[in-house]
Amino acid sequence: MCKRISTLVLVMLLAVAQLGYCGSNNWGNTDTEPLLRKVLPSYLVAVGTDVAGASTTVASGTSVIPVTGYSYVVKTISESVGYVCTVANGVKGQILVIEAGTVTGSDTAVITPATKTGFSTVTLATAKQSVTLLYLNDSLGWIILGTVGNPTVA
Repeated sequence: MCKRISTLVLVMLLAVAQLGYCGSNNWGNTDTEPLLRKVLPSYLVAVGTDVAGASTTVASGTSVIPVTGYSYVVKTISESVGYVCTVANGVKGQILVIEAGTVTGSDTAVITPATKTGFSTVTLATAKQSVTLLYLNDSLGWIILGTVGNPTVA
């Protein structure tokens, strides 16, 4: 009897799963995410995982790295050596990539999140260096998921 019920449940789950993989989804939208072939739910977009249209360039002289509405930030570095750039707390699960854009001379940007675990600062010194951060929660803050171009992590 138990084997028959578990087989029936498995068949029902497979049937329901097939409904989710069609040209439209249960939200009434047409699939628009080319990689997944699915519309991303709004809660995923809200935490910064939808890269399309969610990038910005931060100009020279700006010391605050924006975390709201962006998942990819390119920082122009032409202020001074050791110019401090702050990163506010994010949203649980948010991923933020900060990349050095144009770098003038030996100027550097020292990325300093308000709340962080496992590091104090990340210094970007050359174009295309970047750090990928994940916001865990308000207690642990940002952690480093990875870097590109060997920025200095302290």
